[in-house]
Amino acid sequence: MCTRAGSSFGCEEVDLLKHLFTIRREEGQPIQSGDITLTPVSQALVVEFPGGVGGFTWNRPVGVRVDVPGQEQRFLPVVDVTRRTVWTIFGAMFGSLLIVWLLRRR
Repeated sequence: MCTRAGSSFGCEEVDLLKHLFTIRREEGQPIQSGDITLTPVSQALVVEFPGGVGGFTWNRPVGVRVDVPGQEQRFLPVVDVTRRTVWTIFGAMFGSLLIVWLLRRR
């Protein structure tokens, strides 16, 4: 649906982006341990290039769904320490560059 009155310019770009990037939440094979059922859950960013020329998928763990008979279903999130570390390093680098840039402007 185009939001600009009288013009379709830009609508194709929105549709292209909608089909280019897809975020999926997927569940793996359930694992039975006694009465407990554990199901791994992941999130995937799928990028597919137009014309079927390729793409890539980036997966990350989200957590584990725990099913115990007679109890409420629980979700245990997975803490991705590597992802946090990479973003912390990126933030420190950006902050350092900003400080150096501000100091050099004087």
